[in-house]
Amino acid sequence: MSDLQSADFRRALNHVAENERDARHHTRTLRDAFDKVCHDKGVYQGDGPPMAYFQTTEYSPRQFIYISFGMSGEKPQGQPMETSLHVGEVIRASVATFSEWLQPNRTLVWRTRPEVDMNDDGSERWASYWRCVQLDDDAKQIDITWNF
Repeated sequence: MSDLQSADFRRALNHVAENERDARHHTRTLRDAFDKVCHDKGVYQGDGPPMAYFQTTEYSPRQFIYISFGMSGEKPQGQPMETSLHVGEVIRASVATFSEWLQPNRTLVWRTRPEVDMNDDGSERWASYWRCVQLDDDAKQIDITWNF
């Protein structure tokens, strides 16, 4: 490998590492903002099973299906995620979308907590993603039937 190729390779590796550090920082910022929205609305948060759906085991069981979101709202299956060149816009729009969707005094079950990442198509655009479901009562515990 020539010195020029070696320098380009090191620069590319450094750029990836920098983007990953930035993504972790932006994800932390977004999660902190979501936690504040949940706190302000009296919403209890918990992590759910890593399945597409889960069902309670009570007398009249209810089934819950996770919903995927991005900064512009609910993301239908197979649709591309909205992106922005400016990570601040991604965070602002994501918090506004989440705050508008979240109902007070509910239980929020996460499959994927909020994340901010750079689009992997090389466009240097940022996107957010989270996947959760909001239960229609103020449950503090959920009995889950695990179906594998």
